[in-house]
Amino acid sequence: MNKRNKHAPGPKAAPVKSSTSISGWSIRLLLSLLALLLYGNTLTFDYALDDEVLILKNEAVQKGVSGIPEILSPGKVYENSIQPFRPVASALFAIERSLAGRSAAFGHFISLLLYVINLQLLFTLLQRLFRQVHTLFLALIVALFAAHPIHSEVVANIKSQDELLAAAFGLLAWLKFLPKQENVSIGRSDVITGSLYFFLALLSKESAIAFALIIPASRILVLKQPPGSTLLHAVPLLVLGLIFLWIRSLYVPFSIDASADPLLANVLNGAKNMGETSATKMVILLQFLRAVFLPWPMSWDYSFNEIPVSTWSQLTPWLGLLLYTLLMVVVLFRFRQWPIVSFCILFFFISTSPTNNLFFTTGSTFAERFLYVPSIAFCIVLVFLIAKALKTDIRQFPEHGRRPLFLVVGTLVLAGSVLTVVRASDWRNNKTLFSADILHAPNSTRTHYSLASELMKEAQRSVDYRKRTELLNESAASFDRSIAIHPGNFQAWYNYGLNRALAGDTVKAVNCYRRSIELSPTYQVAMNNLAVIYDAQGATDSAAAWYRRVLALDPDNAVAKSNLSNTYFNQGLRLSQAGRRAEAITAYRKSAASDPSNSIPLNNLASLFASEAQYDSALVYLKKAYSIKPGEMMVIENIAAVSYLDGNYPQAMEFAGKALAIQPNAQRSLGVMADTYQAMGNPAEAMKYLQRLQQIR
Repeated sequence: MNKRNKHAPGPKAAPVKSSTSISGWSIRLLLSLLALLLYGNTLTFDYALDDEVLILKNEAVQKGVSGIPEILSPGKVYENSIQPFRPVASALFAIERSLAGRSAAFGHFISLLLYVINLQLLFTLLQRLFRQVHTLFLALIVALFAAHPIHSEVVANIKSQDELLAAAFGLLAWLKFLPKQENVSIGRSDVITGSLYFFLALLSKESAIAFALIIPASRILVLKQPPGSTLLHAVPLLVLGLIFLWIRSLYVPFSIDASADPLLANVLNGAKNMGETSATKMVILLQFLRAVFLPWPMSWDYSFNEIPVSTWSQLTPWLGLLLYTLLMVVVLFRFRQWPIVSFCILFFFISTSPTNNLFFTTGSTFAERFLYVPSIAFCIVLVFLIAKALKTDIRQFPEHGRRPLFLVVGTLVLAGSVLTVVRASDWRNNKTLFSADILHAPNSTRTHYSLASELMKEAQRSVDYRKRTELLNESAASFDRSIAIHPGNFQAWYNYGLNRALAGDTVKAVNCYRRSIELSPTYQVAMNNLAVIYDAQGATDSAAAWYRRVLALDPDNAVAKSNLSNTYFNQGLRLSQAGRRAEAITAYRKSAASDPSNSIPLNNLASLFASEAQYDSALVYLKKAYSIKPGEMMVIENIAAVSYLDGNYPQAMEFAGKALAIQPNAQRSLGVMADTYQAMGNPAEAMKYLQRLQQIR
C-alpha cells in the first residue's frame, strides 16, 4: 500500500495587529468627539415635526413610566391617527418624560448618546467582520458614516430615536451571530441573546426586519462560512420576524386611513396603471441611490409632487432600472471575485426593501431616515473601492501608503461634516425646518402647507396686530402654493380657511371650507368650522345643517352636539330680545334637545315662562336643569325665586338654603329667604337675613 507524502500544515494567517501608535480606545474617543462636534448644537434645539404627535401629544408617553402599560395596548389613537407599533421607542420617550419632563434638550442628549453608541457598535462590528483589515482603515469607514449628512434627520429629530434604537439592537444582534474568533462556531447562548436583540430591534422599528437577511448574508459572503450552518442559525431570526409581523397586525392596520389623502401618503397611490407604477418605483429606487451618494439638497418631505408619478417615456426610470440591474449583475456574477462589494450591494438593497416601495406600497414615498442603516453599506464599499483604486494595503496599512487614502476619505469626511452641521441647524424648530425645505423641496405640497400652518400658529400667538397680519398673509401665500401643487389637498384647503377666518375674511374662509369638504366629504372639522361662521352670521339654519352632517357621521361627537345646542341657544337669545317669545321658546327647546347635557337653554325657557307668570311651567324646566347640573348656582337660585313667586315657600327655602350652602354670601338667595320668611309671617327670621344682606352691601 503506497503512502502519500505528508507535509506539515502551513502557517495560518494571524489577524493583523495595529501597527499604529493610536489605540482602539483612542479611536473610539475620536469617533465620539466627531459625533459631538457634528451634533452638539442639537442640544439647544426644540421639538420638531412628528415630535408633537408621537411625544408631546401622545397621552401614554406624557404619563411617563406609568404610561408604559398603555403604550403596549393595541389600537391607541392620538391626534386622530393610529400610533405606530414601536413600543421600545415609545417606552424610552415615556422614561425621558419621567426623568426630564418636556425638556427637548434631554431628548436631544439621548439621541446624541444613542448615535455615539451606534458608532461604537459599528466599529466593533467591522472589526469582527474584517479581521484581517487594519483598525485605522475600519475607523475611516465609521468616520465617513458618522459624518454622512443623510443622518441629520435621525440625530436631530427626537422622534427618530426609533431608528437609532433599531440600529443599535440590530448591530448587537449582528455581533452575537458573528463568531468572536476565526474557525469558532457561535454557541447556543449567542443565538438566544442575538435573537433577543433582534426582537428588541423589531420592537423599536419594523424596518429592522432586514437584519434577518443581512446577518446570514454577511457570514456567507464576508466570513465565508458554510451556508448550511449559517442559514440554520438564521431560522430563529426569520421565525421572530414572522411572529413580530403577526403581533404588529394586531396593533396597526395595514390599510391607509380612509380619511387621509392617499396621494400625500405615497405618490404611488396616484399611478393610473402598471406602467406608471413600475416607472415611479424605479424613480424612487434611484432616489435612494441619489440621496446616499449626493446628499444635497435635503428635505424632511418628498411627497407629492417632489417625486412625481413617472412613465417609461422619461429617462429617469430607465436610469434607475439600469443602475439596479448593473448592481444585481455584480452580485450574481462577481460575488466570488468581489465578495465585499457584492455583500454591500445586497446589504443596501435588503435594508432599503422595507421602505423602498418595490415589493409593496408603504406609507411614505421616500424619507432620508430610511437610509440610516443602508448608508453603512455605502460607507463600507466606498472606502474599500477608494483603497482599491489607490492600491492601498489595507492589511498592513503602512504609513507611507495610507496617506492618499487619508487625504481622499478625510476630504469626504470634512465635506460631509460641513453639510451635516448646515443641515442639522435646519432642525432647530419647525419654522427653521419648514422655511429651509420649501427651498430644498419646492415641488412638495406638504413643505409649503407645513410652513403655512406654522406661520399661522405664530400669528395666533402674536399680540401685535401688524405682525399678526403680516404672518397671516405670509401663511396665506404658502397655502396658495401648496394648493397650486396639489389642488386636492383638502387639509391645505381647511387650514387656508382657518387662516382667512382669523384674518376676518369670512367669505374666503367659507369657500375654502366648502372646497375642503368637497374633496373629503367626511372631513368633520371643516364642517364644524363652516357651521361656526354661519352661526356667527346669524344663519342658524345653515349652521345647524352642517352640525347635523357632522352628527350623521359621528352621532357621539360631543363638540358638534354642544355647538348645535349653542347655535339654537344664540337664536333663542336674538328672538327673545326681539320680543318674539313663541319663536324663542322653539329655539331654546331645540337647543335643549340638541345637547341633553346643556342646562342653560332650560334655564332660559324657565325665564320666559316665569316672565308670563307661568310658574309651574318655569319650575318644570328649572328642575330638569337642576337634574342635569345639581351644583349650578344660577339654576338653584332661580328655582328658589320662582318657587317663592309661585307661593311654594318650603321649596323656596329649601333651594335658597342649598344656594347659601354653596355661597354663604349669595345676595339673591339671602333676599329670597328674607322675603319668604316675611310672607310666612315670621318677620324676626326675615330680619336676620336682611341684616346679613346689609352687612354684605
